[in-house]
Amino acid sequence: MTQPDSEPAQAPVSHPDDHTLDGLARWTVEVLSRHHAAWPAEIRCLDLLEECGELARAVLVTERYKRAGKEDPTEDMGTAICGVLVDIFSLADHYGITLATVYPRLLSEFDRAAAPGLRDASFGSERK
Repeated sequence: MTQPDSEPAQAPVSHPDDHTLDGLARWTVEVLSRHHAAWPAEIRCLDLLEECGELARAVLVTERYKRAGKEDPTEDMGTAICGVLVDIFSLADHYGITLATVYPRLLSEFDRAAAPGLRDASFGSERK
C-alpha cells in the first residue's frame, strides 16, 4: 500500500528525439536528476576525473600499452567517452553554460589560432 505523502515512482526517461548537443545535455540532466541530484559540483568534477581515468585505460588497452581484461576495449572506449560527456553535461548545467553556444566558438578560436603547420595534422581523422 502506498503512503499518501510518498512520491510516485518515476518512469525511465525515453530516448530523446532531439540529438543536438543541447538535446543530449537536457536528457542527461533529466536522467541525473533522478539519481544524483544531490551531487555537488565538486563531486561531479571528481567523478569526471575518474571517468577520464577510465578513458585513459581504454585508450592504453586499445593501443596495446596495457593488457585487456575480460572487457571489450572498443565497448569500454565508447562507455568511457560517454561517461565523460555525462559529467561535462552535468557541470555545464550546474554553471548555466550552454555548450551548443560555447563549443562552436571554442572550435572557431582554435582553428584561427592554430599554427599553419598544425592545420595539416590529423586532428580528428581516422587512425591509420
